[in-house]
Amino acid sequence: MAPSWNVTLMQSDDIKRTFGTAVPDHFSEVAARYGCTLSAVSSTVFRMQSTSCDVKIRLSDAHQPDIIVTIAPRSEEWDAEAIQSNEFGLGVVISCLFKRDAPRPKKLRTGDDVRRETQRLAHLLDIYGGRSLRGDFSEWPRLRACVDARVKARSASRGAASD
Repeated sequence: MAPSWNVTLMQSDDIKRTFGTAVPDHFSEVAARYGCTLSAVSSTVFRMQSTSCDVKIRLSDAHQPDIIVTIAPRSEEWDAEAIQSNEFGLGVVISCLFKRDAPRPKKLRTGDDVRRETQRLAHLLDIYGGRSLRGDFSEWPRLRACVDARVKARSASRGAASD
């Protein structure tokens, strides 16, 4: 059993190491285009910020790691770990505001997976997050309403399923 655990641990270390270089490699150009700075907060969290916007790029530490990108208006109470009430995942932004299927998280098993996923997410952020990256959060109330409606619909369907 120990050898398979060690392989998993080695893969996890490779994923974290690669994340630390792949995020700057793929998100720096997007950050520069929108006047943002990109900085490492920890080995698993990067912050891309401007005077009006915060983007969190986080490597989840779940059993099956993935990369989570969230967008929010700039806040002095920014938290690397907690999700704030006005912070939305890139997938939610894409599905609610652009009526497109949210990108499904990719399974990260190798450093190459991490590089491909950071490149894909940086591209999606550039395409779908541009308004927010420029500081335009005028669609945020509509986004909040969409998320609230989804939560309400899920709660209603769970209630109906338990009847």
